[in-house]
Parts: sequence; structure tokens; C-alpha cells
Amino acid sequence: MQAVKAGYATLDTRYTLTWLVVVAINLLLCLVFGWWSVRHRRAESEAYLILGKSTWSIAAQYVAESLAVFIAAFLLIGLATFLLSDSLNHLLVNQSRNALTAEFSRSVSNTTANQSLRTLFEHKLTEFTGPGLFFPGPPPNEPQPPHQLFGIIPTALVGCGTIIGGQGLAALAELSVIKHRLLHTVSSPNQTHS
Repeated sequence: MQAVKAGYATLDTRYTLTWLVVVAINLLLCLVFGWWSVRHRRAESEAYLILGKSTWSIAAQYVAESLAVFIAAFLLIGLATFLLSDSLNHLLVNQSRNALTAEFSRSVSNTTANQSLRTLFEHKLTEFTGPGLFFPGPPPNEPQPPHQLFGIIPTALVGCGTIIGGQGLAALAELSVIKHRLLHTVSSPNQTHS
């Protein structure tokens, strides 16, 4: 039983770390894209600043444009996933089963594994046999993975959050630099004529 619990804990830790790495990479990409986008749209940004639009408004506009593209792409990917869900589900189930089985095998010898399996079956701790023993999961009264990091809403919220945070911060920083240069350029000729 302990080996099964340890297998679930290790698998959950791997999922959590993978999720956090993906979020961090997404945030970094949003920072880079936000910086590049404002630099690429320098003339447009300068025009907005000259017309009196605040850096916050311009950054919000750029972020809103990116969010619209993200949501459209997210919906298209969601539709494709829905259409291919059986194949994807089979692939993910096999990967999870293999990872959990490998972790279980590393922490338990063959003799101990056979004893554990016999105990599981004798006490009817699980309804699964063979390859389904460890997946889709243990019975409701037994150890469960602490949480699952998936779903449409959490994924969409994290995606939107990284765009708002990453691209928003990069856009504000670059727009502040552009605004400072514009103010410096405007004030320099006045100082030389006085």
C-alpha cells in the first residue's frame, strides 16, 4: 500500500512541476513577446503617446489584442481536442499508467510487488486487475492523488494571467522608455533655443 501511495505522490509531484515549468515558460515568452511587440510597434506607440494616451491605456490595448488572439486559439484547440478526445485520452491514460507502474516497480521488488498485489486483491482494496490496477485510480476510500491540474477554466485563467502579467509588464516598461525618450526629445530643442 505504501508503494502505491508513494507512486501517486511522485506522479503528482511530476505533474505539478511540469505544470509550473509550463507556466514559467509561458510567462517568459509573454515577457519577451510583449517587449518585442512594443518595440516593433514603436511608431504607433509614439503616435498614441503624442496624442496624450497614457502608457497604461496603450499597454492595456496591446494586452487586449493578445488576449483576443489567445482566446480564439484556445477555443480552436479546445474544439480540436474535443474531436480527438478518444485518441488523446488513450494516449494520456497509457502514459500515466506507465509512469505510475515504473515508479511502483522502482520502489518495490518483484517479491514484494507480488505480495502487495495479493494483499490488494484479497482485501478487495481495488476493483481493477492487471494493467488497470493503478489507473484510472484507487477506490474512493483509498489514497487519491491530492489534486489534478487540468481543466478548461484553470488552463484558460492561467493563460490569460500570464499574458496580462508578462506582456503587460513588458509593454509598460518599454512604453515608459519610449515616453521618456519622447519627453527628452521634446524638451531638448526648447532648452537650446532659450
